[in-house]
Amino acid sequence: MDLRGWSVEQIEHLPEGAFGRRYLVSASPYGSGSTSQFDISEVVYPSRCFLWGVGLRRLDVGSAVTWVRIALGTVLPTSEAEMMGLPPLIHGWGAHGAEPRAIYIRGDTGQVWVPVRAVINTGYKRLVVGCFLVASATLGVEVVTIVSAVPTEVPDWLFSGRAISP
Repeated sequence: MDLRGWSVEQIEHLPEGAFGRRYLVSASPYGSGSTSQFDISEVVYPSRCFLWGVGLRRLDVGSAVTWVRIALGTVLPTSEAEMMGLPPLIHGWGAHGAEPRAIYIRGDTGQVWVPVRAVINTGYKRLVVGCFLVASATLGVEVVTIVSAVPTEVPDWLFSGRAISP
């Protein structure tokens, strides 16, 4: 069954098995001091992919207030200003403000998993993560995304007995 004429909403409701293999894309900025830290994934996202979820794991044990910004880009930023010029991975995620928004991580936060299940257009960009500190400390965070391809066709038997129209 050809899915190329289907809307994003219809594709998002396909059974999980229709999406094929999932893979991980991650970035892990880590450093010390009161400077910003940045990292960019080695893996490039496909132009359009299905995002299953985003995980955040704090790598330090300090109590300083920290935040991360998660974006899409092609080069590693060297400043917060450059980071702010990148499009966010997920629009609207984080504290109110300019995109990519600040996602605050308290000192006692271990790890967080955010299920998403949505089609995203990445334009063949990479995951970019910026880590920011309020006070001098050692800071690290790992951001992991789970993605898969957006199916363009599925076997007809997948929908046998179900009335689904594109």
